Amino acid sequence: MWTPSSSNKALRPSVLAAASCCALAAVSALRAADEKPVLCVYDLASAFDKNELGKKTAEILRGHARRGGEYSLMVDIDREDLAEAHPLTPKLDTPEKDIAAHAREFYKAGRVLYGEIEKGKGDALKVTVRVLDVPPEGVPVEKLKKTYEAENKYTLPVVADAILADLAGRPSPLRRDKALPITYKIVTDNLVPNPSFEEADKDDANRPARWTDASVKKQSAWIARDGDAKPGDAKCLELHPDKEMAESYGLIWYSDYIPVEKAAAYILSMDLKAKGCSVIIWTKGYTDMNGEKRNTYKYQKRFYPEKGGAWEHWQTEPFVPRHPVANVQWVRVMLYAYCAEGKAWFDHIDLRKVEITSGETRKADFETKENATHGWQEKAMIEGDSKDLPKDPEEKK
Repeated sequence: MWTPSSSNKALRPSVLAAASCCALAAVSALRAADEKPVLCVYDLASAFDKNELGKKTAEILRGHARRGGEYSLMVDIDREDLAEAHPLTPKLDTPEKDIAAHAREFYKAGRVLYGEIEKGKGDALKVTVRVLDVPPEGVPVEKLKKTYEAENKYTLPVVADAILADLAGRPSPLRRDKALPITYKIVTDNLVPNPSFEEADKDDANRPARWTDASVKKQSAWIARDGDAKPGDAKCLELHPDKEMAESYGLIWYSDYIPVEKAAAYILSMDLKAKGCSVIIWTKGYTDMNGEKRNTYKYQKRFYPEKGGAWEHWQTEPFVPRHPVANVQWVRVMLYAYCAEGKAWFDHIDLRKVEITSGETRKADFETKENATHGWQEKAMIEGDSKDLPKDPEEKK
């Protein structure tokens, strides 16, 4: 356990000292610039797997907190250097004064989040967190202490959203894996080229046509679908990331570019199953800028397996590919397997235009009242240099 006088002399002391100074200077400058609370999320304790799941959960919390924009957080590489030099994974009974002293000295944090994960029945998990406000001097004040139930490890992102919402005193965001009160009718056939991976590439008979493997390492297979394959519909795509790839880049496959209509709504569905690894399905939108297709839209939804490795039919809610100033002209479906070593299988990829008959699709950030003219500018909506991005129409008023 860390103590205020402890140190790790074996860990590149000069390098880590420099990193610590730079990191703390960066945090101080960031805090002075925007006055947001500096949040330190410690790795949660998970005794049943030597804190591995607790570490993953803390990474999810940091990511969601960073995207939420309510806090300042240390850059990951700097935080990792400090955590290596001065390790601390607090438990619920760790003295508050020790946690506060550690957070003040190394992270200059005004708020800290820590906790423990315990196994429940079956795949269920119990996540208990504490949040302390840490003044520059004096006794820390408890801001939140609560236990959350997770159906399985795949729903930990939902728990992270609930924790941050409770901390901010606002409702949890609507889960993207839960249906909206919306009805629609399908108005097109499937728009995805080679949706069931039956057609072979004309230049390589060992891979499916109209799909691109964008992974750093080739860890995929074009195989016969097991169990319920039919004549003429017998193939599927398998991604099998090893530990190195799962915990870094993950594995990525893209469909061909699919033309979409301005302001139109679409639904995406497919057959899926997974063992071990996590799966996210992305729909990425693109705009022609000086002859180059540039990424101007991103929509993602996670796959939460419920059938123990059997095939499941997965579907999004209706969504509208749009950007505050650019016209989204194409989309590509992106299949992504990551997080842990394992296998994921994909088949019957299906994208269709729909007509909304009641209710409405979720609003984008730039469409909400509070972010109508400026919220979108805080998030990178274009991949790469955005010099060609059309100007905000509000600037002309």
